[in-house]
Amino acid sequence: PTFDAHQETFLTIPRPTDIDVDASGRMYVASWRGGKFSYSGSNVGFVVQIVPEGFNPEPFPDVTKIDDAALFDLLIGPSQQQNLHAQFELLRRGPSAARTAKLNALAGDKTVPLAGRVAAIFTLKQLNGAEAQADLLKLAANADVAEFALRALTDRTSELKGLKKDVFVNALDSKKTRVQAQALISLGRLGDATAASAMLPHATVPKLEKVPAQNEPNPGAVIPHLATRALVAIKPVDTLLGSLDGTHEAAALSVLKYIHDDKVVAALSARAAVKPDPATLATLVRLYHREGDYSQGWWGTRPDTTGPYYAREKWSSSDKVEAGLKTALANAPKATVDGVKTQLARHKISLKDLPAGTAVAGTDGANAPFKITAPTGDPKNWIATLGEKKSIERALKTKGNVARGKKFFTTQACIACHTTADGQSPKGPHLVDIGKRYKPTELLQSILNPNAVIAQGFDTYAFTTKDKETHVGFVTRESNDTISIRTAVGVAVDIPTGQIAKREKIAYSSMPPGLAAGLTPEQLADLLAYLQSLKSK
Repeated sequence: PTFDAHQETFLTIPRPTDIDVDASGRMYVASWRGGKFSYSGSNVGFVVQIVPEGFNPEPFPDVTKIDDAALFDLLIGPSQQQNLHAQFELLRRGPSAARTAKLNALAGDKTVPLAGRVAAIFTLKQLNGAEAQADLLKLAANADVAEFALRALTDRTSELKGLKKDVFVNALDSKKTRVQAQALISLGRLGDATAASAMLPHATVPKLEKVPAQNEPNPGAVIPHLATRALVAIKPVDTLLGSLDGTHEAAALSVLKYIHDDKVVAALSARAAVKPDPATLATLVRLYHREGDYSQGWWGTRPDTTGPYYAREKWSSSDKVEAGLKTALANAPKATVDGVKTQLARHKISLKDLPAGTAVAGTDGANAPFKITAPTGDPKNWIATLGEKKSIERALKTKGNVARGKKFFTTQACIACHTTADGQSPKGPHLVDIGKRYKPTELLQSILNPNAVIAQGFDTYAFTTKDKETHVGFVTRESNDTISIRTAVGVAVDIPTGQIAKREKIAYSSMPPGLAAGLTPEQLADLLAYLQSLKSK
């Protein structure tokens, strides 16, 4: 992101699911209180109306019965809902010289709030279509609204005839990064390959001392990303290949890895034969597969996120990539060969006479069946003896210990199928912020009776293979050629989709009942305390 994400609590409501505001300024918030993953009766949830103290909402006028002047007042007013409905009505009324003049005046007026000027710009574009081009080019020279005018100019790719690259190329030198960003997006939509040489320098990724986490602001990555995507859309192959031995070599390769073109493969293979550098070889490996054509099927709730492709498939130059790699590595140093093997493993490519090597991705521990620690103490205090109701009542009256609960999370094998921190390799239901999503009673019930409510996306399936083997568990990853599941004993199993004879959904949870049967209610309270301590950072 380009900003440091934060949140402000302005309303406390159970399980909020949606929010909206009407044109008179009243807010509506929907709650899913009492709802579950399956039907649980008609008395579920509610909608609350929120009005600030001392605020008297005024009825919104019928926009079909007011004149243009009133519509323009609504268009630039403080309410986005009013802006939107005023814009709709102006568009319904159609273009006229007077409306065009007024919209131009509002868009260029510094006394009008920025949101109102932006609304005027896009109303102008939608009202006049391609004929708005001249007016928008003038507005693009206005520093206050340049980024919005640039966007409106290329908003519809069917209305680009006659539009030149110059205004967008010039905007790349703007001191405002938002203007640069929009210029790159617009150039990608314009599709003029002659702009590539001006765009390429912006695709260079700045060197960072520390790579930001996925939830940390990293504004420096935005411009290179947008430049790369715009260049991929244009596909200026000759410009990119001609830049490989220059200042912007890294940027050119970062774009070429997305362009599946016979000319690209031939040029990179020839380059690698003379100069087998890691970056060129990695780009070739990336180009071995392409994304498969979408066949209107469902990718499932656990798509294969190992990347860079979901449905990897060979294309017309895959064999040429293989030949190019083998030629380049024929006399390459061992370190170079090892580097290519690592790349092949990452991309799940196995080439004849060139072993794929060992995968370098981190794992989440040994893939072995879990073992539950044998219960100790007085059996009279075990949950198995007391039953679910009494155990929950006692646990809720006890203040749990987080440290002890973390220990029980391991000894009772919870760790085999659950993740407890952001960024961990996906397994079963993610437990970070679980205390915010469920009440203590609901959490305890799920632990003691896992079949009562099955977490959405973690249904249990039985897979029967063509050789009559049966595997039962929940799906952790699903790709075009492999389905990965985790069984009830925590073992990960990969099943080739071509070997599956039958796939059947089962009504019970993969989480076995009785995992906490040997604990006492007080130990259950410790486990609850640990679960409630799992919070996002």
